[in-house]
Amino acid sequence: MSVLAVDYGSKDIGLAYKAADVSIAVPFGNLKNTGQLFTEIKSLVEKENITTIVVGMPWSMDGTASDQTRDTQQFVKKLKTFVECDVETTSEALSSVEAAGRELYAEASIHERSAMVILEDWIEQQ
Repeated sequence: MSVLAVDYGSKDIGLAYKAADVSIAVPFGNLKNTGQLFTEIKSLVEKENITTIVVGMPWSMDGTASDQTRDTQQFVKKLKTFVECDVETTSEALSSVEAAGRELYAEASIHERSAMVILEDWIEQQ
């Protein structure tokens, strides 16, 4: 199974990827949150034969929804209409904090490293 992880933000979207034949997540670039976002993601899904997209869901520490949570939920809802693969969500609690402390892949953006954390957590849950 090839998996794309998404760290969704109002301006920048970080991506991480796990190919079908490996079990590690790698940084996979950044996208800008523009009108072309869904077309760009659809293109990646088709090009890389992605079977699952995992989007980090930013719940508040007390488990309630924030404005960012609601924005991400809307993103996921729209994404499901654009791609022909499974779209799942998983908690991204403290992914940015963990990503900031990572020295491995230091050349990757904080958004890519956050997506890596999201993907690694999701892989562990499977």
